[in-house]
Amino acid sequence: MSNDKIKAGIEKGRKEISDKELYTILYNRFGITKKKFQEYISQQKLLVDIRTSLQSSFPIIILRTELSGLEAIVKYLRENRQASYKEIGILLKRNPKTLAVTYKIAKSKLPSPYSSDIDETKERIEYSAFSNKLSVLESICHYLRIRNMTYSQIATLISKNPRTVWTVCKRAEKKLGERQDG
Repeated sequence: MSNDKIKAGIEKGRKEISDKELYTILYNRFGITKKKFQEYISQQKLLVDIRTSLQSSFPIIILRTELSGLEAIVKYLRENRQASYKEIGILLKRNPKTLAVTYKIAKSKLPSPYSSDIDETKERIEYSAFSNKLSVLESICHYLRIRNMTYSQIATLISKNPRTVWTVCKRAEKKLGERQDG
């Protein structure tokens, strides 16, 4: 049997379905409506766009200001990455409406933008570090701690007291049900 005949047989066996048939199958088998499916696909496309356009991390140096961790990250993403509140919300697993308020507060505390060369710093934290179970500071400290950094190293990196870092890491471990020695 030639390759052409095999391909023709495969093509013949393939059944293409219309969008309407697809939505009917999704609804009947899984209870997924057309609107829900389209929202899901839209969300997935948005996530791909965010990951490719915003990089996958932010520079730790932005945490060394008078701003809270969340304020610093939101300000960085809005001003240096021109991200929308919805995009930031997806990255940080936070509500976009609260991020708008957070940005307004950050802007009033630190009106000047971060320098454009801030992205050249090597020390970075990935957006994957964020969890909706943890606060921003807990997420950051936990992320750095599981990368074998000491409490003192983390404290120096984010300009916090080592005892604060220890407390935050222990709280994160408790919330996540983990146990780390040290």
